[in-house]
Amino acid sequence: FYASGTKGQELSSEPKDAGNYIVKISATVDNNLGTETTEKQVTIKKATLTATVENKSLTYGESFETIKDNAISYSGFVNQETASVISGTPKYSSDYTTFGAVGEYTIDADMNNVVAANYGFKVVSGSLDVNPREVTLTWNNYQNRTYEDGESVTATISNLVNEDKVTVVVSGGDETEVGIHTATATGLMGEKAANYTLGTGTTQNY
Repeated sequence: FYASGTKGQELSSEPKDAGNYIVKISATVDNNLGTETTEKQVTIKKATLTATVENKSLTYGESFETIKDNAISYSGFVNQETASVISGTPKYSSDYTTFGAVGEYTIDADMNNVVAANYGFKVVSGSLDVNPREVTLTWNNYQNRTYEDGESVTATISNLVNEDKVTVVVSGGDETEVGIHTATATGLMGEKAANYTLGTGTTQNY
């Protein structure tokens, strides 16, 4: 065997690394004709590693940059090799952009800067789950109430992002009779309401 597809230094053993080689075969035909030699070029192709991008999650309004140093796992090694034969770092990207709607997106890995002498890569994309952002409620008009005062218990929201216009729906906040009543935040309204969720403190006695 000769390395690199040219007749240079003869190899001491059968090649295992990916690359081009020349195989020289000699055989004795008989005592009169002597030895015949033939040469063939052979190629050992790179094995394929499956590079699986780790799944991640974000909260609505967070940037993909916060998890851009994602994680990836490799499978398909041969000859008892491990990830130690790989150098370089994948570059991650996603179809999610900051303030993208709640839902599932894809995380891809660009392997152009990742090198393994005897391997190529097949990338399996990961998923990015963008979860609703929890709002904080502040209750209004629930203290020092008097009979038939004409007030209603309401709630205002904080922890909104991107100047989103979202309001909270309150039921049971219009009681004016003497007694103990309970106002309940039952949902959110607004164009971007689906990107938010009610947290704790969704009821208020008055």
